[in-house]
Amino acid sequence: MINMKILVVSDSHTHIKEIQMAIDRTNPEMLIFLGDGVDDLKHITLPKNCKIEAVVGNNDFENTEYPIWKIVEVLNHKIFITHGHTFFVPQGVLFIADQAKKLNCEMALFGHTHHRFNETIYGVKCVNPGCICGQFDIIQSYVVLNVSKNNIKIDFFEI
Repeated sequence: MINMKILVVSDSHTHIKEIQMAIDRTNPEMLIFLGDGVDDLKHITLPKNCKIEAVVGNNDFENTEYPIWKIVEVLNHKIFITHGHTFFVPQGVLFIADQAKKLNCEMALFGHTHHRFNETIYGVKCVNPGCICGQFDIIQSYVVLNVSKNNIKIDFFEI
């Protein structure tokens, strides 16, 4: 059975050491970065053959290397990724869940609020890993997705 381990991180805000700690602990095959600190990715060391998928956040002012949202396909699973600020996530996740569903995604990953979140809405798994920097929420957290052909297992971890 083919599996893939994905590290999901958001809102590093220059806390590069914490991203590196999460990478070193998980040894991921893919890193999904959900914005606010996208330039921090230039200063990390990834495992060999680890791919990066990233989007910009509201504090990634002039970075045009990455989009505001995108769809990542992993082992036949479609995952919608965004920072969340353009989808009004502080007011709730209905808009982001609706957008992901319209795009036939089974999961929506977002950041921005700095608080962990894991609920299924409109049949879409909506997940926020929290913030790796510990700003606004003293918990410095990240998510590991263990993806198989038939399932995505979601685990939250703290630094």
